[in-house]
Amino acid sequence: MFSSRPTLLPGNFLPVPFKETERVTFIPALKAYIVSAFAEDPDQYMDDLRLLDSLRAEVVKPNLHDESIQQHLRYYGQLRTISSKFIMDDDHIRIAFSWASALDKDRRYTTSYNVGFEKASVLFNLAALYSSLASNMTLDSEAAYKRAAMLFQQAAGAFAAIVDNLAAWNISTSSSVQLNALSQLMLAHAQEVFFEKAQSGNMKVGTLAKLAAQVAVFYETASEGASQTQVFDKSWIAYMNIKLSYWKAVATCNKSLEAHAADKYGEQIAWLQAAAAHSRAANDSSQLKNVTIAKVHSDVKTLQATIDRALLQANKDNDLIYMAIVPKIETLPVIAPARMVNPVPLPDSAGLSAIMGRALFQHLVPFEVHQLASEYASIKDQIAKEASDKLTEATSVAFRQATPTLASINLPGAIEALEQPIGLPQSVLQRSEEIRAQGGFEGLESSWQTLQAMSSKCWTILREAMEKLDTEAAEDQSMQMQFGDKWNRASSVSLGQNLRDSERRFREKLQEADNANRVVRSKMDRDSHLIVHICLSRQELEASVPASTAGSTLVLKDQNLKQLKGLLDQLNTNFKKRNALIERIKAAAASDDIAPRLLEELDGNASAASLDKKAIFDSQLKMYDALKTEVADLLSQQEQLLPAIVESNKKFVESRQTSELIRQRENALQSLDNGYKAFKDISANMQEGIKFFSDIETTLVKFSDNCRDFVLARDIEKKDMLQQIQMNVARLRVSDSPAPASSSPSSASTPSAPPPYAPGAPNLPPRPAAGTPAPASAPVGGVWPGGGAVQYPQMPQGHFVFVPASTGTWQQGQPLQYVQPGYGSSPIPGAYPGVYTLAQAPPSQGTGRPRQ
Repeated sequence: MFSSRPTLLPGNFLPVPFKETERVTFIPALKAYIVSAFAEDPDQYMDDLRLLDSLRAEVVKPNLHDESIQQHLRYYGQLRTISSKFIMDDDHIRIAFSWASALDKDRRYTTSYNVGFEKASVLFNLAALYSSLASNMTLDSEAAYKRAAMLFQQAAGAFAAIVDNLAAWNISTSSSVQLNALSQLMLAHAQEVFFEKAQSGNMKVGTLAKLAAQVAVFYETASEGASQTQVFDKSWIAYMNIKLSYWKAVATCNKSLEAHAADKYGEQIAWLQAAAAHSRAANDSSQLKNVTIAKVHSDVKTLQATIDRALLQANKDNDLIYMAIVPKIETLPVIAPARMVNPVPLPDSAGLSAIMGRALFQHLVPFEVHQLASEYASIKDQIAKEASDKLTEATSVAFRQATPTLASINLPGAIEALEQPIGLPQSVLQRSEEIRAQGGFEGLESSWQTLQAMSSKCWTILREAMEKLDTEAAEDQSMQMQFGDKWNRASSVSLGQNLRDSERRFREKLQEADNANRVVRSKMDRDSHLIVHICLSRQELEASVPASTAGSTLVLKDQNLKQLKGLLDQLNTNFKKRNALIERIKAAAASDDIAPRLLEELDGNASAASLDKKAIFDSQLKMYDALKTEVADLLSQQEQLLPAIVESNKKFVESRQTSELIRQRENALQSLDNGYKAFKDISANMQEGIKFFSDIETTLVKFSDNCRDFVLARDIEKKDMLQQIQMNVARLRVSDSPAPASSSPSSASTPSAPPPYAPGAPNLPPRPAAGTPAPASAPVGGVWPGGGAVQYPQMPQGHFVFVPASTGTWQQGQPLQYVQPGYGSSPIPGAYPGVYTLAQAPPSQGTGRPRQ
């Protein structure tokens, strides 16, 4: 029989083979868990579920390409992210992950429900991919050397990452021995590449000896670890042992060259004798026959032949010429290894996030975390609201105080009239151009029409939703009157009371909004002439403003004037900072999501109850401390500025010289300034109103959908009850005498419901009648009380949810339940002004005149 010999493979390095796996789908198990643990509709996460399956499918059979590295890191990163939300193990989500061993000949499969096993296997194949890419490179350039060395170090880092996480992933630490052996093997390859590069660069032989010694150290550590396990095939052990002896021979051979260069001929021979011993060990046929890498065979034989020739020549020269004493091998100094490579760690969290892109299931949080996040959101929203309200109220107060104060003392018109006695100040021209660019008064009218149309649409949505509820309630009471005790379900009026309460709150908020609309309309009517005036062309504006030839050089020298201008600039800067700060506070609150931090605090099976809620909240809320300090500083500055402006202006008036023509110019410029301020004020009110109606329309559509679902569920329940009653009556016909025709359910189809509020209609909750006056606090249409701030209601977060009492089909006698998470008993923003009957549309919005 012929002895079998392993097939020799090209190359010089031993790449780690891949683990094989079977295809797995996450979809069924994760969908079920989303329903049970998060109480959410899993279908809304189908895209993420399919993408997760797709990411795993990409790593089932790795390709020797750089993109395959990115695929492994993307999948691993997503597994890390979702592990805090989906607990995949024997006791929770059971998904069978099956992977075959990469090292033993039988390639036996191991199956585990532990997602840590999946992570470790993915990283193992990532390390194998790094090693394969490096092993297949042709080392013919400096870039190739660097690339190959880096890939081997990345492979070592991936194996090290598995070892570091074995305990956290609930995997036996016994695997650490073989993983450390593989990591050391990869470092040996990387150091070997570094040696090849150094040798090609003609580095000193003494340095080469140190580099080679470190290669031997890595192979020795790898060999010792591999020998302690039963995992590695004998070809792997033989490869490591031969490489160990080979690199010891290389190191000692280079030391002999160093000794020869230093004229230490006896030491040269001793180093060559050591090298010969190591090369003979490397050329051991009992081990070399098991090595599958072709270049190892040729390198070992070439090195031994080279060392034997060098030793023969060195002995000959020493015997004939140098006659130096040859020291014993044991007395030679140890070669100090020079380590040039280390494991390269995996990308950190930020790096993984950049590679994997959007995190899957980022809007899905455990219910406990959702509760804590909601609690925190209420706290931070309240902080942000208080800070914003302080600034808004202070701004409103400042405008109410500053505008009449400045206007009464003709500021800034008085200053502008003196600074530029002829023509128009540049600030006036810029403001006029700004208003014309925004559409002027016609633009305000257009926004007003938009505001009215949005208000009308919101009223229509709310009216139609309530008509559905009223019609269903009438039908329900008609059934109750017809069938009496047989109609044993909760009445629509009582069951739908929460929806009717919501409708009332919506109506109140819309009423408040339309009252605000009336105030805006009153401002438009009052200040229209000022806004139209500032929108005139430059020629028309210059003609309307008197010119003065009494310009004074005191304008540039009067210290009172300079002080007054400085105070006015401070006031304007204060207002600008205030508006910017309000936006920053809103942005900070909007982007402040504590859920990711709560998820980081939770690890695996940890419960949210174990978290130090107060410490986490307090730490997160510190971000608002600086904002609150800025608010306090701006408000304090405002309290000092207005009195200072009045006092400074008094000194300015006393010190200046004036005339009737100058006063006329002051008044004209002040009128233009007032028109600009009126336009900006009304425009801001319009935008606030449009935003309010846009937000509430979305909420009203959800409310209407819940009303529709309520009616649909009640209709299905009604049909089931009618069918049950008919079956009961049919059984009575068979057992007893036929029932009178008038009482037969089969002849009594569902009666048409009487119109709401018609004779015979059910006793529904009273509705406001047409013509009912608006609340006493509302201003009279067309009259705006001076100094009153325009305030639109605030929109809430959340939405209505329809939740049946039980899932599946309705069971007789079991009521339906409707809940409104996020609202509770607090008023819901967004309810409409005006009143209506069911047959009457909401009152139309006027243009400042009382509604009919």
